[in-house]
Amino acid sequence: MNKTPINRILAATDFSECADQAVAYAGFLAATCPAPLDILHVVEVPPDMHPDDAVADRFFEQRRKDAEQSLDELVRHLASGGVSAKWRQRFGIPSQQVNAAASELHADLVVVGTHGRTGLPHILLGSTAERVVRGAPCPALTIRALREERQAIERGMAAVSRTLRRILCPIDFSRCSVDALEYAAQLVQGFGASFTILHVLEPVFFDLELGLGAVPDYEQTRANVESRLAAVREALTQQGLTVQTAISGGVLADSIIAAADPDRCDMIVMGTHGRRGMPHFMTGSVAESVLRRAPCPVLTVGHRAVPYLERLIPTEIAMGLCSSS
Repeated sequence: MNKTPINRILAATDFSECADQAVAYAGFLAATCPAPLDILHVVEVPPDMHPDDAVADRFFEQRRKDAEQSLDELVRHLASGGVSAKWRQRFGIPSQQVNAAASELHADLVVVGTHGRTGLPHILLGSTAERVVRGAPCPALTIRALREERQAIERGMAAVSRTLRRILCPIDFSRCSVDALEYAAQLVQGFGASFTILHVLEPVFFDLELGLGAVPDYEQTRANVESRLAAVREALTQQGLTVQTAISGGVLADSIIAAADPDRCDMIVMGTHGRRGMPHFMTGSVAESVLRRAPCPVLTVGHRAVPYLERLIPTEIAMGLCSSS
């Protein structure tokens, strides 16, 4: 196997079903890459409980002991499959502690599970996985517990096989999406996989009465996109990678999910702007919308998470993809 950008993995667990799937997938990557694997459990500190309080001290001590037993079992289970892992515990806000641990350990991939909540439950409860993605110092891989995985486990069968043969990489020509494309190319080369580069032409809405401008020339826009995708496809094909390009129309997140057919896609690799606060509340995040509904793992690459390997996409091609022309 060729070198991959994955050299140290941190997997977070709260011992839920989706976290178990995330740890299992992290084990698959650790064995395949290969890469050291650290498993982290964060004992969440309730906001109204002071850690120095005597009652709180007993509470946390019991939580710590219970978690140690579960972590030992996880490590033994991974070892039975040939994966060596170490576990760690921390106290505090889970997303903050996961990202702090990733920085301290110099992890280059964080793996977390997500319940895939949408609608009101998601608005009220938020998502630790999404907060990890927004603040991670390295690429973050989110794993959602899928129905077929649960059904297989309930029937006493092995979980759905974990493979990495086909990758989907959506690109909107932003800097972070081009970084994600580079990361996807390195994964493709390392795993001997193939991948599809997808660009979505979003519908244009405008108000004739308010005069917000004319609709851009669709044919010209599509021709420009095709030209840029063809350039990067040729550059990567010359290096022995199996690459396809695709253009679709529609709402970004919906189009990406539609393209991520489980029979044709093992992972989605995409960029994220890492917006926080009011800008994030107002604009939302395509990456987060995708990871809540994706039928496969979603790996997000932020603007701070550029891989350190020698780049596969020539600089002039990458700059051309990021240009606004």
